[in-house]
Amino acid sequence: MINWNSITDDEFIEQANIRVNKGHWSPDRLMSDKQSDDRAKLDKLRSAIIGYNINQMHAGPPYNGALIELARLCD
Repeated sequence: MINWNSITDDEFIEQANIRVNKGHWSPDRLMSDKQSDDRAKLDKLRSAIIGYNINQMHAGPPYNGALIELARLCD
């Protein structure tokens, strides 16, 4: 078990950078703040569209194909 109190901030950052460089990274690392904000907005929009589609499926036909296409565009 790691004693987090014994690790300095510099050691923590160094270890995080090592992991990032090994491929354990988030795309947000390479995005500007605006791009990251836009991505978050698209995630919320896609979630709302998918949630609506699920509710619609439970209610039965007719289904709105345009909403399915919108969800695909957000991916």
